[in-house]
Amino acid sequence: MIQKFIVLLVGALMLSASAHSETIGVVMMHGKHGTPSQLQQLGATVANAGFLVERPEMCWSAARIYDRTYLECFADIDAAATRLKRHGATAIIVLGMSLGGNAALGFGARRQVCADGPISPKALARRRSQLPPAGVMKKQCSTTSI
Repeated sequence: MIQKFIVLLVGALMLSASAHSETIGVVMMHGKHGTPSQLQQLGATVANAGFLVERPEMCWSAARIYDRTYLECFADIDAAATRLKRHGATAIIVLGMSLGGNAALGFGARRQVCADGPISPKALARRRSQLPPAGVMKKQCSTTSI
């Protein structure tokens, strides 16, 4: 189920990116007390599909254990996006699992950019008929950048 979701997600992103001639960078954030390696397989799949990927170690990781406040952690997302832009990204997608998903939404709200939320393939599969068409989502996000 998760592999099918990843393939669909990557395919949709590739079609959208090629239609708009953009190089997509993806910031992927791990969950609470996790590590970037939690997203290693997903990151490799997305990178192999032609996207630029960053998996920063966030302040809520097992190693850092909240060495900064939640809002101060957004600087790590900014830094990851900056690295992606240096490597040629013209558009950035921010996503995460668990607390990383919460941070993606919070980051998007604070920075007024397009941000994705929690990775939840099972919930998405149950609600896929309720999702807006891909073009609608792209239109809402296409004029924003970080």
